Amino acid sequence: MNVDINFEVLEQTGMSADDFLYLYIVYRKGFNYLNSLNLKPNLEELQENGYIKLGETSDLHIVRQKFFDLLSNNFDQMF
Repeated sequence: MNVDINFEVLEQTGMSADDFLYLYIVYRKGFNYLNSLNLKPNLEELQENGYIKLGETSDLHIVRQKFFDLLSNNFDQMF
């Protein structure tokens, strides 16, 4: 899986690269990557900021529209 990260998005949101990658992996349902990567996302903060709804396990987490909006803005800026 390849992931492009726009550093401006990280700066504007205060999100770490780990936070962004975690959200993207959950969004793409690449849960097997979560076990092999050493990510340390701040899940409570991501939930407080409206990017994710936490479930009992990572496969039950729900990525919210606020994160999708970041992806669409990032994609639109590429053209």
